[in-house]
Amino acid sequence: MKNNPTIVRSLRGFVGPNYVTEVNGRNAVILNNSLNTSIEGNWEVKGLVRNETQSNVGIITVEAQLLSSDGTGLDTVITDSMVKNIRPGEPVPFVIKSIISASQVSEVKWITGTKNIGESKNISREANIMVNYELPFGQANYMGIPRDDAPYPYVLATSFDNLSIGIKKAQIVAAWLDETGKVVWIETVSLDPAFSNGVPQDGSAVFQNIIVKDSEIAPMLNQIPYTLWVVGK
Repeated sequence: MKNNPTIVRSLRGFVGPNYVTEVNGRNAVILNNSLNTSIEGNWEVKGLVRNETQSNVGIITVEAQLLSSDGTGLDTVITDSMVKNIRPGEPVPFVIKSIISASQVSEVKWITGTKNIGESKNISREANIMVNYELPFGQANYMGIPRDDAPYPYVLATSFDNLSIGIKKAQIVAAWLDETGKVVWIETVSLDPAFSNGVPQDGSAVFQNIIVKDSEIAPMLNQIPYTLWVVGK
């Protein structure tokens, strides 16, 4: 059970599934079931990659080599993980894009890498994450009080306790996963402007609300689980 990726873990700077306690000790691993590949427009993928080394890494790099049906190389694109200072066994989100049409891509070869092994300088993950409230898309009232943001987008309100030394900035990253583990949506927001001077040690702060207006995506977000990461510096 200890390496069961379906278990939801609540750790410092992280809440969600896919975090494992045993790793292969070699590299970062793409979580194939998490990949959400565009079927229209330009090729784009949202997904998760997990640090399977035995050390913290500053950043995980994700490279995608795009191939046509006859094996011809169409494009090579690379991106960095959206979360830094990644612990062994921790999954983190990424988004990778190409100018190539999704319809042209028949195969993808994935290559992962890590930067700044053992890196933690100036990046803090020492946070207790809290969800203050969640408002479904289209819901006109909250606790009996009419909302004033018609047509009523999806809203996720979050905050955190700072468990490290004082930080000047912080972000929360949220990824929503469907029942198969596929990443449906990703959002990132910074601290509320009221905390422009940072957050002291043992202090608390509120993030800007995550607001999703997309009429195709937003209605499902309150019905599927989210994973949350906090990164401070």
